[in-house]
Parts: sequence; C-alpha cells; structure tokens
Amino acid sequence: MDTVPIDADGETTQVIPPYVPPQNAPETTPDSPDRDVASHTWVMGVVVAAAVMLLVVAGIWTVTRIHAQHETALSACRSSLSAYAKAHDRLQQATGTMSESVSIACSGKDSTEGLYAASSVLRSAAGTMNEQAAAIEQRNRDDSTNDPDHKQSETPSSSDDTAQARRELGKSIDTANALLDSVGKTIGDGTAGRMIVNGLSTAVDAADKLMNDSGITDSKYYKAAKVTLDEAITAVNDWVDAQAGKAD
Repeated sequence: MDTVPIDADGETTQVIPPYVPPQNAPETTPDSPDRDVASHTWVMGVVVAAAVMLLVVAGIWTVTRIHAQHETALSACRSSLSAYAKAHDRLQQATGTMSESVSIACSGKDSTEGLYAASSVLRSAAGTMNEQAAAIEQRNRDDSTNDPDHKQSETPSSSDDTAQARRELGKSIDTANALLDSVGKTIGDGTAGRMIVNGLSTAVDAADKLMNDSGITDSKYYKAAKVTLDEAITAVNDWVDAQAGKAD
C-alpha cells in the first residue's frame, strides 16, 4: 500500500514528481542519413529518366537516318533506270530495230545496298548503250553523205589505236561474260538482283555488238564502251562481295 506523507499538523501533503522533459523524436537535419537517401534516390531517378530519353531519341534518329538512306538509294535506282530506258530507246532508233521496252522497276522492298548496286550497273549499262548508239549514229551520218571529208579517216596510227582499243574492250567483255556465268548463284533474289544481272547482260551485249560493227573505226567509241562496261563489272563484283559478307 502506498503511504501518503503527513506534515506536522497532521495534514496530508502532495508529492510532486520531478520534471521530466518529453522525449520527442529527433528532427531530421539536412545532414541526416534519411535526407541523403532521399536525395540520392531522386538523383538516380533523374539520371535513369534522362538515359531512357536519350535512348528513345537515338532510336528515332537511327530509324529516320536508315529510312532516308533507303529513300536516297531508291531515288538513285529510279534515276539510273530512267537513263537506262532512254539509252535503250536511243539504241533501238539508231539500229532501226524494235524490241520490248524496259519493263523492270525499282522496288522499295529491296535493300539499300541492292538499290545502290542496281543503280550503278544500270547507269553503266546506259553508258555502254549510248556509246554504241553514238557510234552507229556517226556511221549513219557518214553513210548518208557523199562528201569524202565526212567519211571516217583511218591512218596507220589511228588503225593501231583502234585495234588496241578493240582488244581492250574484248578483254572486258570476256570478264563480264565470266562474271555473268557465276553471278546467278550468288546475286540473290529480289528486283535489285534481277536488275543487276540484266543491266550487266545488256552492257555486255551492247559492247559486243559495237565490237562486231566493222563500220566503226574511231577508237574513242571502244574506249568509252570499255570504261562503262568496267564500271558495271565493278558494281556487280562489289554487290557479290557484299552478299558473301552477309553470309559469313
């Protein structure tokens, strides 16, 4: 039983306990560990969000760049195909022959590399056909006049130069034919592949007909045809190498 203090007069007295200050939770100071953790978490969130945003932007830029490159290649292919068709028509008019018109078209489904390769081959083939057409047109003009000054002259030096130019063109024709024999197995499918083969085949045919045209004595036509045919050969070889690299 608790006892109650009594004073000298017999009265009870109240016992007042000593003052004890309240034990409040310590306030978080700017340097407290909890504040540091919250600040670090916020910074990490900002960093992660920025990284994600950069990845999204980089992805969009990459897709846009690839699309732009493909559109450029497709445009180049169509431009070369147009030049190819015009040269084909010019050659028909020069020779007085009629054959099927160019019916191929560049396809957006082909790869960027394939479209660029087709563009190079078609433009080179167009150049070879234009050289053949120009030579025939010149011969036709010479044949249509009785003026000896308009006839093609052939001195011993020019004859040697022409013979050498014909031999060099013949070597390029042999190289192109050998390439055509092997390229069917490695060129791949798709419109671009067919245009590459057809373009090289057309260039070879035009150069071969120029070689067999005994009425052409000016070496410049043979030299120009060799340049364009060699360009077509290089373009096809580059495409074949690219296809082989993808397969490895």
